[in-house]
Amino acid sequence: MDKNGYLWNARWGAGTLDCIGPSGQLFQSIRTPFTQPSCPAFVGEHAQGMLVTSASISLPHNHVQGKSVLDASGFEGVIDPYFVIQDQPL
Repeated sequence: MDKNGYLWNARWGAGTLDCIGPSGQLFQSIRTPFTQPSCPAFVGEHAQGMLVTSASISLPHNHVQGKSVLDASGFEGVIDPYFVIQDQPL
């Protein structure tokens, strides 16, 4: 989820990183260099970058599948707050 309430989703098999608006409509679709993007994550001091991992399951071996790609700027992610789970009886 970004600062504007948009959900970023890797579309396995479609090779895209999709941005879904608060209304549920597709706002933006970014083509990735791989077929099976698997996990987008905001990165950087201000969550301004996006790291996307990929998988190579059931695909021929090449130099792209199974790698990660970083777009270092242009995003407005949210940094999740840190928290500690304390060991207490239920």
